[in-house]
Amino acid sequence: MKLYPLASIAIVLGVFITGCSFEECIDAITTLESCEATSDPTICDLQSEVVKTAFSFQCAMEKEKSDIFSTQSEGAACSWDWQCNYDSGFLCLSGTCSHLPIGDRCDLPSVGYNSLSGFEKQATLMALHVDSEPTAIDDFSGALFALHRVVDFVLPKFGAEKITDSMTQTCDVLPEPSIKQVHALGTLASADWVIENSQYSGLFEEGSIPALIRFSIANPVLGVSLPSFIPNLEFIPGISIKLLVDGRESGNIVAMDSLAGQGPDRNFFLKPFYNDFSHNAPASELPASKARYAKNVINQEVMKTVGIRFQETLHLIGDDSITPFHRPVHSLAEYRRDGSTVVDPNSPDYLVFRTTAEINDNSTIVDSTAEIDFREKLSAIQSGTPIFDIFAVKDGIENRIGYVRITSVPTPSIWADRQFFVQHTR
Repeated sequence: MKLYPLASIAIVLGVFITGCSFEECIDAITTLESCEATSDPTICDLQSEVVKTAFSFQCAMEKEKSDIFSTQSEGAACSWDWQCNYDSGFLCLSGTCSHLPIGDRCDLPSVGYNSLSGFEKQATLMALHVDSEPTAIDDFSGALFALHRVVDFVLPKFGAEKITDSMTQTCDVLPEPSIKQVHALGTLASADWVIENSQYSGLFEEGSIPALIRFSIANPVLGVSLPSFIPNLEFIPGISIKLLVDGRESGNIVAMDSLAGQGPDRNFFLKPFYNDFSHNAPASELPASKARYAKNVINQEVMKTVGIRFQETLHLIGDDSITPFHRPVHSLAEYRRDGSTVVDPNSPDYLVFRTTAEINDNSTIVDSTAEIDFREKLSAIQSGTPIFDIFAVKDGIENRIGYVRITSVPTPSIWADRQFFVQHTR
């Protein structure tokens, strides 16, 4: 059996994956070939052991598999989801391969939450965070859970379905606790979104907006708390910002520098953060970006698959975005902080968040060693500290339009990691 890069990753992470032999692969694929609409769901359903075996890393590249898991076009006849979803991103709905219908399962933290002011929403959400069980920074079980989710995410068995919520839901709080597929470990703070000088509309207009900001990492890299059997995972910081608006749904921003990681440097603020980091995507042809990915082949293959899963998700919900690595902010220009609608919105192409001198000059916060957990380092940020300057980019021209100021010390919690929700905008 030929081992392709993703299969090699599975072996490295094999502590979490049940292996299978060549014969088991062939048996599973042969069994699925006979699945019809009336077949036993314990054998042919998405969650059956046979399907899990056929879609495991070890079986991922068997050529016999291509005959039954070929890409299906929209409207093609089907009996089971896996017949549509191996490559195309469709589901089997009413006997045909189709886009997933989008439903909103958002939860409201309190009665009348949507009608509250932005400041009242901020207070409500922060109370849920503060009252939640705190995440123990030295508890390795959280990293294990997060790593398991990363492994599950890159498996070629319907990761797209599992992250549909991240693109489609509009809520601030998920109805049920769930370990995030990526960025499972983080720390949360209240903040002010302050715009000082801007030509743009809506939430980019001058003034201040209450916000929450979550600092997280794409891989569960927790310094010395990780045992030696964990592979060389990259430290990949990201931020998510929720802008809390009067009387309507919140504004959402997710931003990163790259999925390439930072090698041995564990300074969370080493690089700027972008809501469009397609220039640093795994398939980037930029020499500097290619060189970063080349330093860790396992990470490159895993993160390439993460991109594929997000692209599959976009396809699944009928979004024709060119890249999953640009989560647009144009919707933020369509309404103001008081909830009113903008008639003629004007938005930047993307945003850049650059760390302020107040952060860069604090050696505790920007410590680059692996011996201290990033969440502990960030707890040194004092309330009232400006952490990011906000730059808007339009037609290639970058201008500073404001800053993000922390209004509470960043702290981790189970609620922030598992129920606080920030949409990956479309």
